[in-house]
Amino acid sequence: MITEQFSNILKLFLPSWNFFNDFSAVPRLDVRIIQESCEHEWQPLYAENSTRSLTRIIFNSRGNLELLEKTFIDRAADEFDESNPNAAKQFEQCPHHQTLTRIVRNRLITTQINDEFQFRLVMTIPGKSEKILFVSARHPVEEKSR
Repeated sequence: MITEQFSNILKLFLPSWNFFNDFSAVPRLDVRIIQESCEHEWQPLYAENSTRSLTRIIFNSRGNLELLEKTFIDRAADEFDESNPNAAKQFEQCPHHQTLTRIVRNRLITTQINDEFQFRLVMTIPGKSEKILFVSARHPVEEKSR
């Protein structure tokens, strides 16, 4: 009991530490680039990172930004209502979709101006096949000015 409470306290103060392996279902954001009508393979937006280094836990602005973005991905997955037949259409209109689009666009590297991208929200459950919750429409790599 005391160790569980201590563990929960540590989770609050050291969010980059690898405490989060005990959850069963984890959302993931995949992305693919479309160059000249050629669709590339789906790739996870974030590479698997090890938390073996103490510097990854403390003084890690990139890691903290990644954790923040993953929090947005978690919330978007929580808001996605699979039981609703119009869930995809409604999801495209919600702020979570816009946030995910911005996250992907900011994470893309080595792309050309005319390239496009798609993202998909995938639920991963250990020991089971992945479940695709949502696949976006094509978006331009360069954000159009308003």
